[in-house]
Amino acid sequence: MTKVYPTPIIPVAVSPTKSSAPCKNPEVFTIWKKSLLFNCDGFTVFDSNGNLVFRVDNYIAGGNGEIVLMDASGRPLLTIRHKRLSLSDSWQVYDGETIVNPLLSVKKHRNVFHTKSLAYVCKEQLSKNNNTRIPVYEIDGSYAQRCCVIYDDTRRNVAEIKRKDAKGGTVALGIDVFRLVVQPLIDPSLAMALVIILDQMFGTSRVNDGSGLNFSGSFRRKVGDGSETRFWKDRWLGDSPLETVFPRISRLVPDLKVSILERGGWVADSWVWNWSWSRDPRGRALGELQNLEMMLDGWKPCREKKDSWEWELDKNKGFSVQKLREILADREEAGVGETETVWLPIVPKKVNVFLWRLRLGRIPTRVALDNMGVDLDSCLCPRCGLEVEDFDHAFLKCGEVKLLWSKVGKWWNKPLTGIDSVVQFLQEDADLVRTFKGKAWWVGVKWVFLYLLWSHRNRLVFHNDKIRLDECFYKWQRLAFEWISNKSKGVHLDWFAWLSGAT
Repeated sequence: MTKVYPTPIIPVAVSPTKSSAPCKNPEVFTIWKKSLLFNCDGFTVFDSNGNLVFRVDNYIAGGNGEIVLMDASGRPLLTIRHKRLSLSDSWQVYDGETIVNPLLSVKKHRNVFHTKSLAYVCKEQLSKNNNTRIPVYEIDGSYAQRCCVIYDDTRRNVAEIKRKDAKGGTVALGIDVFRLVVQPLIDPSLAMALVIILDQMFGTSRVNDGSGLNFSGSFRRKVGDGSETRFWKDRWLGDSPLETVFPRISRLVPDLKVSILERGGWVADSWVWNWSWSRDPRGRALGELQNLEMMLDGWKPCREKKDSWEWELDKNKGFSVQKLREILADREEAGVGETETVWLPIVPKKVNVFLWRLRLGRIPTRVALDNMGVDLDSCLCPRCGLEVEDFDHAFLKCGEVKLLWSKVGKWWNKPLTGIDSVVQFLQEDADLVRTFKGKAWWVGVKWVFLYLLWSHRNRLVFHNDKIRLDECFYKWQRLAFEWISNKSKGVHLDWFAWLSGAT
């Protein structure tokens, strides 16, 4: 069986390298997304010699939005807190277990056209008059693919997240085991804290409902007398149901739908748990039972209250449709901003709708799907296989696409070289549509070709249609003429004039 960590069979606890005395060479850490104390999600980090250097044991139990990064001996190094009700996803990093004066603030990046950027890291600068945030790091790449780079404010590579292969590189260890390469420019503990925040933002356990909001996971049971809360299946202790946290011991339970009240009983004023197993726990199941009893130590239901639901997005007032609409509106405003809706009457409705979605960043490129937590085999462009497929690459920067736009530019005598941004490519369209009162032929051609580019890409991905783009130019040239001439009422477009570039 392939080892997660290198060399020693039994990891030895050592102190992590401090930034006050950085080494000249980069440090390579192996991250295992599992807690050694509890049999659940967490983080266990080994150095290149197989020594234990960092650990996170409260990952599942982080229902209050707080995660503690510890050294090998259990000493708190950094505390990560999630600001749940901020307009955009935001996390703060504190020294040790303090709750004041955060060291750093990390925000999820929401510029829909620059999807390689995952997050910004800012330093909190306190003054008498106000608090300012100074950008210090930017994180680019794809966390779901375990391929990320952390840059400082001068774009120097200070840390990298990479996939880890078994010895010889023939066997990949999966996404739960990966490498962190840390340069001397950043403290390893801080780099590890950023990894944890990335996992909070983009990890597979983070389920969102299309808006980036974890709505379905925002409800949890608030236990009163325990009569209506299912002990194993409901989320009432920590961030996940106990059935998920303790899979081995839960398989020994005859009825997983049993309530908390049925799982124990009152003896005078003391609450006593009453376990029922299909067989006696042993081995790892017995270890899970011991961990479960540690979590439950000192907990007891409240006789005077009934069980209820708690909405974590507004714990004070509870769930309301009005509050949910306000949160969604705030997140949309923070994420997308104001985008002018431009409707061009000389192209079909499907082209207008496509461009509207493109302007909003709602086209499901592979990077966009990856950022939404969709597990993909690869984020590389299906056309060239050389770069990740974000908006700019899919519609402008891919080699085949560049050649196509070069032909379009020569056709209309428009300089299209050097344009690598979809935003820049579309920025003049609204003015042209207003100026020519909807008869902006050049805008129509651009929009039709953008629409056909995406259709061509989808046929390649879903139907393995391998027709090259350079073979599509003349067909699309005629199709654009047919669509635009049919929609241009009262205007006759000449085919030969069209071939020479209509004006």
